[in-house]
Amino acid sequence: ALGGRLADRAAGAIAAGCDVALHCNAKPGEMDEVAAATPRLSAAAAGRVARGEAHRVAAPQPFDRGAAEARFAELAGR
Repeated sequence: ALGGRLADRAAGAIAAGCDVALHCNAKPGEMDEVAAATPRLSAAAAGRVARGEAHRVAAPQPFDRGAAEARFAELAGR
């Protein structure tokens, strides 16, 4: 969906207001390019990360598919 060099895309994401630009295809040269084009995490962004981590939801609980399907049917009026 995006064109251009990875460095330009990463810098553009930061300029558009993103805190981070992720590149996760495990190609070290490409990841180096993205890292070189983006600044260190700002103090404001680090604060947002810390607040997000503080509000992280507890570990997922076991899922009862039968109960979920029954509840869905109840809500759907079946």
